[in-house]
Amino acid sequence: MGKYSNLEIMAVIAMVFIIILALNWSNRNWMIIGVSGLFVILGMWRFVSATSEIIPKNYFGQTASISGVILQEPDQRSDKTLLTVGSLSINNQKATGNLLLTVARIPEYSYGEELNFTGKIQEPKTAEVKGEFSYRDYLSRYGIWGLVYYPKSIESKFGKAN
Repeated sequence: MGKYSNLEIMAVIAMVFIIILALNWSNRNWMIIGVSGLFVILGMWRFVSATSEIIPKNYFGQTASISGVILQEPDQRSDKTLLTVGSLSINNQKATGNLLLTVARIPEYSYGEELNFTGKIQEPKTAEVKGEFSYRDYLSRYGIWGLVYYPKSIESKFGKAN
């Protein structure tokens, strides 16, 4: 379910627009209203499916055994490296979405490396006041739904790139 919409409510509204279309197919104005409504509902469904929770909330705040593949070139900073990790398996269960992994600059990692690591998955912070910057919303644009800062152990295998 999405932040602003509920799938069940959208289904009921879609049925209303389908009924409007079926009963008033010959009336051009009602046909336009019905078709427009269906397009709005399809847009809402697309939004909900794109912003739904990917990594289950029960993993946030928990230490987990995670494996995944580095999906982008590492973002090297002066004091750390940021890795976008996808194709996730958390505690041996498949998960969709990506994690942003913060690691030390050394050793260096490369795009396509498969990583096995243990760390605490944290949920990105949301805006506390309307209009403030929301790190969660910012990262969700890139498909990142969780953070792991300096995992306890990291094992690397090379060669899983797309």
